[in-house]
Amino acid sequence: MNRRSVLALLGTVGTGGCLRLTDTSSQTGADPVQTSTDGRDNESQNRSEEATSTRTQTPRGKSIEVPELHIELSNTGDIRGASLGPGKKDIISGQFEGDRQLFKHQTFARYAAEIVENGSVVAHTTDRIFAVGYRWRLAQTGDRVFITRQPGVREDWSATFRLRDDDWSDYEPLATQQPQTSGNGQVFEIDKTALDVKEGLYRWTLQIGEHKRGGTYITLIPYTGYVISIGSNPNDRTRRDAINYASSVIQGSSAPLGSYGRSEANGIHLLDEGGRGGPVGNGTIANTDWLGIKPTGNSDTISLGGGRILRIRNLATGTALTFRPS
Repeated sequence: MNRRSVLALLGTVGTGGCLRLTDTSSQTGADPVQTSTDGRDNESQNRSEEATSTRTQTPRGKSIEVPELHIELSNTGDIRGASLGPGKKDIISGQFEGDRQLFKHQTFARYAAEIVENGSVVAHTTDRIFAVGYRWRLAQTGDRVFITRQPGVREDWSATFRLRDDDWSDYEPLATQQPQTSGNGQVFEIDKTALDVKEGLYRWTLQIGEHKRGGTYITLIPYTGYVISIGSNPNDRTRRDAINYASSVIQGSSAPLGSYGRSEANGIHLLDEGGRGGPVGNGTIANTDWLGIKPTGNSDTISLGGGRILRIRNLATGTALTFRPS
């Protein structure tokens, strides 16, 4: 993945409580949402994309064969629609039902996807951890840097801070540090005086996650304005002011990530992709851009429609979101 990507995720996310799971294929008590477009907020962009997009529609009672199916997400975890893949204009029309806040309840959680036919699970993934909507702020004093530590970060995970110059083509960092946890666990603290670099302005990254091969991690990458100042206090902040500012976007709780109980995939497996996210107020956000499924084994396509629906389960909350092509 391009190292400019905000996320490098090999896992799952979220917690929510709108609809409790059952073993049936349909979820009641929620109005369906039509998803004939990708759900972007910009109306003119919608009209432009509609003019160039191909809608894949499923006749009533018929099935559709797709090589992949992606659920597109906004920066904050809102459902934007379904498609055949990122960068493709093939939009899959259909209805979402169930917990439409599935990806918005906490930053990290385990997810699993299932194909359900007439109430029975006929294919399923293993569970993975995703990170959605990691909001953060940075504040610094003359000798310290503080970055938001969301409650979903587990105690047994690690964090690595890397200082870089302005040339992102040089992948090797100028200095690294394992941040301490401060502010009642709500911020990462970096000691500027321990960074062996000259005075000046520097870019940085912060990688957070499981310290193991194949583990889940998220990498925060700043926009241009979020630089580290070595040798000065750019905002003249006190330590307490800096901690309060960096922790002001704390959201959610440190709820359990959940578990699935299925160690092997059957028929489908999960895909994901991260992006830079975008600015939020005086901070920024890291986010999973989409969550998808593709077939395993010898199959080239996934069959949906008719009596088959896609169900995504948030294992931390016991809630689910279903997608039924139309």
